[in-house]
Amino acid sequence: RAIELITTGTAQRPVERVRSRAFDHIALARAQVQAGELEAADRTTATALDLLGRVTSTRVTDRLRELDSELAATTATVAAQTRDRIRAALT
Repeated sequence: RAIELITTGTAQRPVERVRSRAFDHIALARAQVQAGELEAADRTTATALDLLGRVTSTRVTDRLRELDSELAATTATVAAQTRDRIRAALT
């Protein structure tokens, strides 16, 4: 249910609200991680990282670091790949 609500809210966010959209995608990825939907979280994180490339925000990078920490709790290959992309984007 949370994933559906976040997805709906994200779809309604104006395109020009780049930072807010990045937050939305990070929140969605975090919910997907909690639900065990790691492939979906990987795709959603890729979108968040793309948005990060268009905005400078310490708060967005902080949320990405939190997502990275949450992904550390799983040993799935896709989680490791997602973590690698997050770290590369934040360096």
